Amino acid sequence: MTSAVRVPDPMRTPAPAGAGGAARAEPQRGGRATSGDAAAELTRLRRVLQQLESMVQTERGAAAPRPGATAASVEQIGELTVDLAARTVIRGSVELRLTRRQFDLLHLLLQHRGHTVSLEAIRARVWGDEPAERTGGGLRNLVLSLRRRLWPAGDGALWIRNAFGSGYRLVPDDALEAGSAGEER
Repeated sequence: MTSAVRVPDPMRTPAPAGAGGAARAEPQRGGRATSGDAAAELTRLRRVLQQLESMVQTERGAAAPRPGATAASVEQIGELTVDLAARTVIRGSVELRLTRRQFDLLHLLLQHRGHTVSLEAIRARVWGDEPAERTGGGLRNLVLSLRRRLWPAGDGALWIRNAFGSGYRLVPDDALEAGSAGEER
């Protein structure tokens, strides 16, 4: 990044009036900078640079990678980017807020993308030891709310398919584009 960008630093006092904002306040230790001051300044500048790079990526429409995210922990579903390690979902440059159960369901479907995940496996992963009779309508509502949250335009049923009576599956991108995703909803 070669262009200069002024980022205010709340840790320093403002520049004196008439200095054009170019002057910095002197360090408080008798007017001399120490190696500790230089190291702290370098760390601060690195943080500012990372923030600026993240802002530029966001402006360009690319989701900024999260610290600790690896290629193996990041999945794409159409226009959605799912970071399994950070438990985040991003559409474009907007992070979507999912409940714990919504994310658990999405994660499970991603692990078995293209294959039907049984109702029992979903209940075990999402609800744990809770009795199955209490999760029946809850599972349908959970799938519906996840579809609506991820695809508000209404095409969520194209991505998360109902295999009636047996479970749900996440349709792979290429199958959806080719029109071979099947007829069940």
